[in-house]
Amino acid sequence: MRRIWFFYMLPAAVPAFGLFLPLPGWWRFLLLLVLPASLFLKRAEKPMFAGITLTFLIYLLVLTPFLTPFDPAARFSEGPLHLMGLDTLGRDLYSRLLTAHLNSVTVAAAGSALACVIGIVVGGLLSFGGRIVRRLAATMIQAYLSIPVIIYYLLALAFLPAGSNTLILLFGLTFWPELARLLQVRIDELRKADFVQAARLRGMGESGIFLREILPNLYGLVQVHFLIALASSFVMESALSYLGLGQGVGVPSLGRMVDYGIKNLETQPAVFIGSVSFFLTWLLSLRALSLRLTDRREPLLVTVA
Repeated sequence: MRRIWFFYMLPAAVPAFGLFLPLPGWWRFLLLLVLPASLFLKRAEKPMFAGITLTFLIYLLVLTPFLTPFDPAARFSEGPLHLMGLDTLGRDLYSRLLTAHLNSVTVAAAGSALACVIGIVVGGLLSFGGRIVRRLAATMIQAYLSIPVIIYYLLALAFLPAGSNTLILLFGLTFWPELARLLQVRIDELRKADFVQAARLRGMGESGIFLREILPNLYGLVQVHFLIALASSFVMESALSYLGLGQGVGVPSLGRMVDYGIKNLETQPAVFIGSVSFFLTWLLSLRALSLRLTDRREPLLVTVA
């Protein structure tokens, strides 16, 4: 126990200090590889590492406006102040990488939150609705899930303008069916619980029962689904941006930074290393944390008086 905090904090402290050390851009972002390597290759089964890593990444997101020395869209001439150099248009790559990280995670998180809200509403309607409503909704969900998600994205992006709002809407509309079906089963079980029957005998209406008695017991399922949807949205946003179908033209995103890093791997490898490090660290952290929560998510019945 005396050494546990040392091993917990070391993987997050090394890349954190690396961002502020007076090192060239190559070595500065090479330090970021220590985070996913030391965190998950040796102690991937420790869920606390995933929590600390996500905490570090969230702090980095909050501090991004203060850590970016230049406007990501501004153009400069070559100079020593640019840690990772400039792209072909003269924009600072260090500022664009941090901004791309912020943009990608923000879009993925907003889309996942929207999907959870839709899933809760639809799951409640499926459980409290009549037989016709349940059959119609179940048929629509099964038909929806039978088509690959990428087909919906390509069709929507062919008619909707590219941008963050479009991606958030698409993620929210494509990641809710699984949650709605899970919540329907869970709500049907909770409606037969003793504390729900007691609330009904006290004269509480169906809406009150759902909001005060049932909804608090859905937190575990919603929490796990949010992490899974966040990882899926993060991957999809990066993939669409890599293909040029994601956010608007000129808006930094991790998919575009990966594309730029691959094309300029020999001359500016720090871009590829930094973008891939952010990408893998988020995915591995979310996976480890979601697996841990899945093992522990047998929800305790929470009775709200």
